[in-house]
Amino acid sequence: MPDALSIPELAIASFERVHGVLITIHDFSGRIRQRLAVNRSFHRHPLCHAAKARDNQRACLSFDLVALHAAAPMYPHGFLQRCHAGLVEAVVPVRLRGEVLAIINAGPRTLSDTNTPLQRSQALTPGVTAPNLSAWSLDESELVMESLRQLAARLERWLDTSEADKISATSDRRSQILHIISHQAPK
Repeated sequence: MPDALSIPELAIASFERVHGVLITIHDFSGRIRQRLAVNRSFHRHPLCHAAKARDNQRACLSFDLVALHAAAPMYPHGFLQRCHAGLVEAVVPVRLRGEVLAIINAGPRTLSDTNTPLQRSQALTPGVTAPNLSAWSLDESELVMESLRQLAARLERWLDTSEADKISATSDRRSQILHIISHQAPK
């Protein structure tokens, strides 16, 4: 059984291994970020890096942080989105008592079925070549969405429990230091 401090990172890493995608957490509360590897707060895929380099991250930040934060409360069960670089992600909010504390992105992928519903989509930026990624079928996208909802529920439960218990491990300074070293040190 993992210690309470390791639950978020273990849950996220397990999801990544099962689905073969990368997870990004946009943590508006600051309550999850401190328990994660340092690279979890930004998109790490090489195609994301290339898209960000094209316009100094402006389109990415506008679509994936500002507008996404505004849209998340309207979709409590999550949604699929496609960014200006043609990358598709599954997105689910992490909520506690109705407040969106964070947003989980899983991807990137493309879609094999053009009938797969996208709740948010941005026009492809001119000059950007279509990404060469594995594609989700409609069934696969539904499976990823449900799994992402389960991950969000796991994080919500952890947040609720940690708030109620004040995570006894956090009072143990040695446990906290070891956790930070093992999850945030460069590898």
